[in-house]
Amino acid sequence: MQNYINMPKIAITFPIYINNEDHFYFTKKTLDSIKTKHDYEVYVVENYVNKEFRDKVDTLYSDDRISSFINPTGNNVSAAWNLGIETAFSRSIDIVLVPNNDIIFHPECIDNLVEFTNNEEFVMWTALEHGNLRGLLSADVGTSYDNHPGFSLFAVTRSGINKLKEMEKNTFEPLPGMFDPGYDKAYFEDQDFHQRILRAGFDAGKTSSARYYHFGSRTIKVDESLNNENFITYEKNRRYFEHKWGYDSHGKAPNNKERVEWGYKTAFNK
Repeated sequence: MQNYINMPKIAITFPIYINNEDHFYFTKKTLDSIKTKHDYEVYVVENYVNKEFRDKVDTLYSDDRISSFINPTGNNVSAAWNLGIETAFSRSIDIVLVPNNDIIFHPECIDNLVEFTNNEEFVMWTALEHGNLRGLLSADVGTSYDNHPGFSLFAVTRSGINKLKEMEKNTFEPLPGMFDPGYDKAYFEDQDFHQRILRAGFDAGKTSSARYYHFGSRTIKVDESLNNENFITYEKNRRYFEHKWGYDSHGKAPNNKERVEWGYKTAFNK
């Protein structure tokens, strides 16, 4: 029998951008697939909600465990992640899971990812994307892990964030220990964060025990205006990353430890 005494309370947080029925559909699918033995809270950070969908989106918050917050910076993924993580820490929650809002959790995914945060080799822990939705429930989850994280579903802890903050406190990092909101909308904020973890002397890991299915880029792909802006946003963030770290990370393996030897040794070469 599992011991349910003194299990940590967790938070699950993610940003939403709701401009059509598909955006709402995938967000609801993500929320509906949450299953865990842990006491939990969900923080939905609203990057944008079309007023035509306001009432519909509000139905997502009928569960008392789900709270919503307005992202004061608008459609910025880094700022939304930071807001959810910092809100959890302010409420004495030590483990925060950050999924995309177009995924389906395997029934054991959340609990196994929380368990993986006990692995002290890492300061960030991520789940493993499963190749197809049809086979997700029958997937052999396994127990293997590696140091090739993915950012469609990751976990951070108070202690892990504090370790990174301590290492970055005397640097020119815009927000030591947190995600850099200098990246517009989305793209490269995850590579930036992983690089900083490695440069600080830490590591991040991915476990096969926590599986999920990712529909993939549903926010952009089902919205014509965002899709049209996609190339511009990507290139803008690509250049910001290059300005910050002194090399172009386009097309380079985001999980390669050799990256810490590329470009500048510190952010903005300061």
